[in-house]
Amino acid sequence: RGNQAEAMGLFDRALAANPGHVVARISCGNALLTQDRALEALADFDEALSLMTPFLAALNSRGGALRRLGRLDEALSSFDLALSIQPRSAMVHSNRGLVLREMGRLEDSLASVNEAVRLQPENASFAYNRAETLRELERFEDALAGYDSVLAAHPNYADGWIGRGLALIDRKSTRLNSSHGYISY
Repeated sequence: RGNQAEAMGLFDRALAANPGHVVARISCGNALLTQDRALEALADFDEALSLMTPFLAALNSRGGALRRLGRLDEALSSFDLALSIQPRSAMVHSNRGLVLREMGRLEDSLASVNEAVRLQPENASFAYNRAETLRELERFEDALAGYDSVLAAHPNYADGWIGRGLALIDRKSTRLNSSHGYISY
């Protein structure tokens, strides 16, 4: 993971030299996120936004911090504002999809992750998020095909193997429920 303390020191030094440096502020916030200090990171992202509103990277990172804090409506608003600035940002579409999935808005989530995959089909994380959303929608055959495409391109993508296994279990559990009335686990 690198030397977090040294990196934070460098970001602080950059901010001491130029307190209005937006990229230094965002870098500091992102470093704080890697330390699970989302509330402090959120303050850095808010400061970056106040320095240069609206700034796509700050909005995307701010949305991520809000998501970690469980403030999903605010996170969604941050991602929506980012997309109003740059509608072709695959990263923002993917992050928006994650928030929508956590909100239980699975069809909206699928639309967002589909757009991320359309914009950047080579990105394993975006394709994985799409497969995960399909699994939650109980579209198991589509989810399995999604995991298979991720794993074909990235055979060492451990989450893809795990997701595929869970989809197989979920598919069988759903079939048992519908034919025998069993309760899902």
